[in-house]
Amino acid sequence: MKKLMGMLAVVAFATSMANAELLKNFKYNGSVEVNMRDVNNADFNKKTFDESNNTLSRVMIGANFDLNEDVNAQVTAVKNARNYGNAKQTVAGGTIDSFNFEEAYLNLKGVFGADHKVGRQYYGNAGDMIVYYGPLMMPYVNALTVNAIDGYTGWWKQDKWAVNAILAKQGKATSVPLGTDQDLRGIVGSYDWRKEAKIGAYYYQGMTEKNALNSPKDILNVMGLKVNGVCPVTGIEYTGEYAMNTGRNNDNIVASGVAGANTDNKYSGSAYKLNLKYAHEFMGKWDFSGEYAAGTGDKNLTDKKVKAFSGINSDYRPGLVWAAERGNVGLGNLTTWNLGASWTPEKVNRLTAGAKYYHFAMTEKSGGNDKIGNELDLCATWKHSENVSIMGSYGSFAPEKKYAQAIFGATAKKDAETRMGLDLMVKF
Repeated sequence: MKKLMGMLAVVAFATSMANAELLKNFKYNGSVEVNMRDVNNADFNKKTFDESNNTLSRVMIGANFDLNEDVNAQVTAVKNARNYGNAKQTVAGGTIDSFNFEEAYLNLKGVFGADHKVGRQYYGNAGDMIVYYGPLMMPYVNALTVNAIDGYTGWWKQDKWAVNAILAKQGKATSVPLGTDQDLRGIVGSYDWRKEAKIGAYYYQGMTEKNALNSPKDILNVMGLKVNGVCPVTGIEYTGEYAMNTGRNNDNIVASGVAGANTDNKYSGSAYKLNLKYAHEFMGKWDFSGEYAAGTGDKNLTDKKVKAFSGINSDYRPGLVWAAERGNVGLGNLTTWNLGASWTPEKVNRLTAGAKYYHFAMTEKSGGNDKIGNELDLCATWKHSENVSIMGSYGSFAPEKKYAQAIFGATAKKDAETRMGLDLMVKF
C-alpha cells in the first residue's frame, strides 16, 4: 500500500502537483530504455547450438522538490523486473508494486557551508574502477540493474577546491552469527588547478564486520590519485589514475578458497589507468580514443598477502562481450588496452558510427596461461533528438585457446562469441 501511494504521488499526480504549487520548485525527469540482444557461441564452439536472445526494459522516474528553503528531496522509482515474453503484470500487486524506490534522500543545503544528503542515493560515476552506485549503463548485462546505497554524503566546494565524503551501509546483517554488516567510508578531494591539469585524491574504506562475538573485521582500504586535463599544444585530452590497496582480509574465505585458512591476509594490490582522447574536424567530427589499464594479480594464493587488486564496488567494464556477456568487472589480475574511433558526418549529424578494438590479458599467469583474447566492437547511434536515440551494436570476442579450455575443458574451441544489440533510449 505504501508503495502504491508513493507511486501515485510521484507519477500519477506529478504534473498536477507542480501546477498547483503543492510542492515548491517541483521538477521531474526520467527515462525508458529497451535493450534487445542476441548472443551466440557463448561456449566458444560454433558447432554447438547455444544462440540466445532476449529483450530487457527499464523505466526510471525521478522527482525533486523543496520541502523548505533549506531542504530539498529526491525520489527515484525504477521498474526493471520484466523481460519481454514474461507474463503480463496487472495493477493489483503487479505493475505498480514492481517499481522500487532506488533513491529517497533529503538534501540539507548550505549547512556549515556544505550540502548534506541523507538517505538512499546514487554515488560516483558510471565506469569508475573503484566505487559506483547507480543505474547500470552500457554495456548492459542480462539485467538493467540499478544499485544505490544507504547513508550520508557531504559536498563542499569553494573556488577551485571541492571535497565530498561518504558514510554509508553497503549491506546489513540478516542472521546471526553468519550475517555481516558491510560499511563504506570515504573522502574525495580535487583542485581545479588549470585547464591543463585538474588534480584529485581519494581514500575509501570498505569494512565487513561479523556478528559473531570477537570475530575480526575484514578491512579493505583503497587510496588513489587522479589527474586530467588538456595538453595545450596538441589538444589531446588525458586522464590518469593510480590506486593501491591496504588493510587486511579476515573474511575466512580468502584467496586460497579454503574456509578459515590464512586469515589476517594483507591487501597489497594496485592498479592504474591512462586514457587519451583527441577530436578532429574533417567532413564531420572525429573522436579518437585510447586506454591502457592494469591491475595486479596474485600468483601465490597461500601466503599472507592478497596481491590482486580490489575495488570497493567497481564499475570498470570494458567490452560488449567481455564485460556484458562474460560478466567481468574490475581490474583484478587484468591488463587491457583499447583503441577506438567514431565519426559524426557533417551532413548527417544525427548519426554517429564507431569502432573499438580491445586486448585482454592476465597480469599474473593462472594455470600456466596469461592470455585471454581480443574483442572488436562496432556501433552506430541515431540521435533523433536530445531525448530520443537508437543504437545498434555488434561485438565479437575471440578467446585464446588456453583461456577457452580453462573454462570449458580440453575439447573447447576458440570460436568467437558474438553479440548483436539494439538499444532504444527515451528521456523525459
